[in-house]
Amino acid sequence: MEGVKIKFNFDQTIDVEKMNAYMVGTGLASLTAAIFLIRDGNFPGKNIHIYEQLGVIG
Repeated sequence: MEGVKIKFNFDQTIDVEKMNAYMVGTGLASLTAAIFLIRDGNFPGKNIHIYEQLGVIG
């Protein structure tokens, strides 16, 4: 049986202004992911949506 081959196109550019990120829960992981998206991914903060069921953040 032959393995699955995956081709990556690293020359592709993505317009982050048109993308949205959705996080469920305001725990440390979601807040850290949002920070990394903004800092390293040049993701606009207005396009990051974090949902929390409880009234407490973190």
